[in-house]
Amino acid sequence: GYRLFAASASGGGGVGGGGGDGEASRAKKGRLREFLFAAACPRHHLDASTRRGARAHLLRAADRVIVVTGGDEDERAARHVMLPDAYAAPNWPLRLVAESADGRDLAAAGSRGLVLHDFKTGKWRFFGDVSHEREFVATALAWLEGGVIAVCARSRGTGEKGGSWFDWSGSSKDAEAERHVLRMYPRNHLSVTSVLLEHELATEPVAMSALGRFLLVATLTDSGNLDVVVFEVALGGCEMTDVPGGRTSARIRPVRRVTLRHHANAIGNTVKELALLPATPPSAPDSTSP
Repeated sequence: GYRLFAASASGGGGVGGGGGDGEASRAKKGRLREFLFAAACPRHHLDASTRRGARAHLLRAADRVIVVTGGDEDERAARHVMLPDAYAAPNWPLRLVAESADGRDLAAAGSRGLVLHDFKTGKWRFFGDVSHEREFVATALAWLEGGVIAVCARSRGTGEKGGSWFDWSGSSKDAEAERHVLRMYPRNHLSVTSVLLEHELATEPVAMSALGRFLLVATLTDSGNLDVVVFEVALGGCEMTDVPGGRTSARIRPVRRVTLRHHANAIGNTVKELALLPATPPSAPDSTSP
């Protein structure tokens, strides 16, 4: 979210300028106060989620998600969903938030890894091994149908310069060692052994959006063009080399691709968000077709 710092100038001394009094001495010192504000979540659209017939909107703060429900004619309510201390303490602040289309699940990512929240049970799900959580930085989140969370992960590489590290905002200090991967996890288990799919990406996505079984991923090319690909994700017990043991996994295939030519780098400087929207009203049975 947003932060506001307020600084006050030093106050005057005691009567007569003696300044021997402890309270008067403290009054001479200035003060710095920090005010935290919630912000609208990037890549979250007001119309994209409907829970119990009411429109929902998410606001992101440093340590919580504020769920605002109610429309223009309904009474609005705000619910604060606090990040669990076990995750928030080492991964503060909260950076990314994504809510499933049915409003049941929430994904949240801080400086590293991610956690999942079930609105129905009120429980959080973590990586069983904290080293798996700290292995990557989430750069984009999106929920697919079937309770699958898609994560664009930026891995900490180990190059000739001794590896890389990430600051509190998730920024890498060694771009040459970066690796960008699209991963998919089931909502009921976070682990390296539960990865349904791992798909290599050329660079970090500019935007990512999901609708039903379709996933939009937009990246910038070396020439500055915007490459937009719509993937279709199929779940099942298919055989994949990336998934050991032959367990349930996922397949991904591109169904549409378009390249937007840049004009004096205008695209890279202005595009902040892209979204898949239903071709028909949400009540229609084929509303998940892009």
